[in-house]
Amino acid sequence: MHIGSLFHQFRKETTGDLTLKSLAKKIGRSDVYIIQIEKGRTNPSDKVLTDILSKGFDLSKPQAIEKVKEWRISSILGHKNWQTESKSHITEEPNFFLIPLLGAISCGDFNSALETSDETYPVSANLVKKPSQYFCLTCKGISMSGIAEDGDVVLVNTKAEPHNGKICVFRIGDEATMGYFHQDNKGLIEIRKANKSYPPLRIHDDGFEIVGIIEYVMKKI
Repeated sequence: MHIGSLFHQFRKETTGDLTLKSLAKKIGRSDVYIIQIEKGRTNPSDKVLTDILSKGFDLSKPQAIEKVKEWRISSILGHKNWQTESKSHITEEPNFFLIPLLGAISCGDFNSALETSDETYPVSANLVKKPSQYFCLTCKGISMSGIAEDGDVVLVNTKAEPHNGKICVFRIGDEATMGYFHQDNKGLIEIRKANKSYPPLRIHDDGFEIVGIIEYVMKKI
């Protein structure tokens, strides 16, 4: 069940006689936007969902944050009663970790800066050995089509070593992108894209940094 379905169910259970248009007006959004969320056609950030719950359903900010976390986790685990059914198991041996979600990253040219953020994304514990060395990013663009699509979330390991063929997050100054790492026998580095219509990006700047290795792609729901 995607997060939009959980939002829809919550809205139906809590708004009573409040119409979709009235709710949209209350939160300062269009009714079309709410429908897009509920149909899974857009994936709003945790901050946006928290604001909607606070303004539209009169939840306190801590209540709204907790509800959004519950939905994120439920969408991963596949059922809504994860707190009741799995609480003791999660306490003793977590099924998931909440990994920092540091904004979006371009799949094309260097044009998107990594951000600091309070947002998190639930990731299966099977994919994460040491949570402190991971973060997540939302993909933008089509240059990695077939591997990571627009809207997918990638899991980045900051401690893994890059080598040819690995998909990495590259940064120069305040700008970042992702792609395949390739280094020739002369030490020259290229960033190669899965979409062959995008030419390789050759690195000429000594100030570039490989921020981490992408270990897993979580497909957009």
